[in-house]
Amino acid sequence: MVIGITMLKVMPGQEKACYDALRHTMGIKEIHHLFGEYDFFLILDAIDKKDLILLLEDIRGRKYVLGTCSLLISDYESHPTVRQPFSAIQNPFYQEMADAANATAVNTSLTSITT
Repeated sequence: MVIGITMLKVMPGQEKACYDALRHTMGIKEIHHLFGEYDFFLILDAIDKKDLILLLEDIRGRKYVLGTCSLLISDYESHPTVRQPFSAIQNPFYQEMADAANATAVNTSLTSITT
């Protein structure tokens, strides 16, 4: 399973019609009304990334939707479970970030020693 988070901008005055159409759409797990640049915050649920992309394309094609801003697409498998602490999860970017931070710290230490 894959979840996606996106925000929608809809035509002024069409928020209720858009909400009514979206709430019956398969794959939309939650809809939240926003105040500001975007009108809705959606949490989407799909079988895989391909289905999530198709769902986003369907939403973007609605007549009241002016634009979307997708924030996050994530596999459920990458989320921590109750039995597994977050620090035990293998995150491919974590080691890269840790290595970069260590390299920066070493370079900073060497710079301060030589000056």
